[in-house]
Amino acid sequence: MTIDSSDLARQLAARRQPKAVVCPICGTPAIGVGRRKYCSEQCAKRAWWRRHWSKAAQLAQDAAALQGWESDGGALGPLGPKGDTGATGAVGPQGAQGDPGPPGPQGPQSVGSIV
Repeated sequence: MTIDSSDLARQLAARRQPKAVVCPICGTPAIGVGRRKYCSEQCAKRAWWRRHWSKAAQLAQDAAALQGWESDGGALGPLGPKGDTGATGAVGPQGAQGDPGPPGPQGPQSVGSIV
């Protein structure tokens, strides 16, 4: 004898017994079936937020700290990438000591002489 899956589901549903539950959030008595714990969806959401509040608050604090850090200039400091004073030992386009580098393709030019 084979039982259709729909018939089996109906038989299982008929065996479920309603139980009286008291909502842990608002204290309202309710009739529940299965794992029902709260009287309404609103109380279930409120319970979820209470369980996850510390994690959500920590994420909000981290986001605020990151935003403050970025508005202060972040790891680059208040001067930013273009305002670097060279104190870090970075070599700029003119060399380490401000040397202008080798002369251009025409060689050094003197102001008063024409070649």
